[in-house]
Amino acid sequence: MMSMFFSSWEFYTGTVAEGRILLVWQRQYVSVEVRMESDQLVHVLATEVRTNKKFYVTFVYGRNTIEERRQLWNDLTGLFVPNTPWLVAGDFNAVFEVTDRVGGRGITAMELEDAQNWRALGWVDEMRTNGSHFTWTNKQANEDRIYSKLDRVFINEEWGDVFPHSVAVVNWDLLSDHCYCIIKSEAIVNQGVRLFRFFNLWTDHDKYSEVVLQNWRKPCKGEGLGKIIQKLSRLQRVLRQFNRCTVGDVGQNYTSAKENFQEANLTLQRNPHSTELQNKERIARELFAKHTKTYDSFLRQKSKVTWLRHGDDNTTYFHACLKQRRASNRITSFINDEGQLVERFEDVVDHFVSHFQKIMGSPSNATMPIQDSCFSLGHRLTVDQ
Repeated sequence: MMSMFFSSWEFYTGTVAEGRILLVWQRQYVSVEVRMESDQLVHVLATEVRTNKKFYVTFVYGRNTIEERRQLWNDLTGLFVPNTPWLVAGDFNAVFEVTDRVGGRGITAMELEDAQNWRALGWVDEMRTNGSHFTWTNKQANEDRIYSKLDRVFINEEWGDVFPHSVAVVNWDLLSDHCYCIIKSEAIVNQGVRLFRFFNLWTDHDKYSEVVLQNWRKPCKGEGLGKIIQKLSRLQRVLRQFNRCTVGDVGQNYTSAKENFQEANLTLQRNPHSTELQNKERIARELFAKHTKTYDSFLRQKSKVTWLRHGDDNTTYFHACLKQRRASNRITSFINDEGQLVERFEDVVDHFVSHFQKIMGSPSNATMPIQDSCFSLGHRLTVDQ
């Protein structure tokens, strides 16, 4: 029947999960190979036909009781997927947080234990989600109404690298008691104006003060705040060039300094009494310490992790933190006043621009000019300060 009406589509429902999980896909866009199946999940390897990108997807439909779902968590624990994008999605029939239910009885620690233990493995993180927080309702009236978050989408770090603009859109269906979920991964062509980012590590560089003061002291047209804005705009361009040409790739500098220090150590061990090798080892050690401090500052600021100890080498974890932070802070859609989801990039930009224009108001001329003589009263900062 499927092949009769949908000639370009493929489907799969195995003997184990038959009646519970149905996979449907178009063969012209993706090929699917089932790798593992149980009565609560189907694990597949998918390949994009056009790009030949490979990724794993695990479709989940959990059982209703905690005891029955234990097999689901055991199966998921045995599905660790390294070095390949992996997405886990579906109706887990389980809660992960104490805030995942409103109405009815409260969530107990026993309900959370298995889900929390699997998530604590650190293999996946929850995908950024737009739309409804809760995904299921019992549709009862008045005080008997219950809302729960039972459906979720998880991804590993490799998925975020290959599909960086992925988002799960969750909305209510007219007939079902569950929300439907659409996972989107679109390439945003127009990113708009690139924001200027100031890195604290710049201030530790030997030439930072010289570069800033030399640029700030250059003459500039204009008066008052307009003159300051022009100087700051010019300073942004100078600092971008300073970061690109003088500071360079912080991660690469750290890696190179570390390798040079290790090599100098090994060379010195073969001839420990050589003064020349001792000097090389000392210079390599000082350079490595300098780049380690710079790299720690870079990771701390970008990942917003404040407890990073100087010298820690957990770079993979902190890169994952900053990737997750970027993904969670990226705004690609909004709900307008009519309750419609707006996803077109230009419309999203126009919405936020008009929003802040309303807050800021319209431009107006000051009724009185600023009196320069007022600045001579009281304390003032010197150029050095």
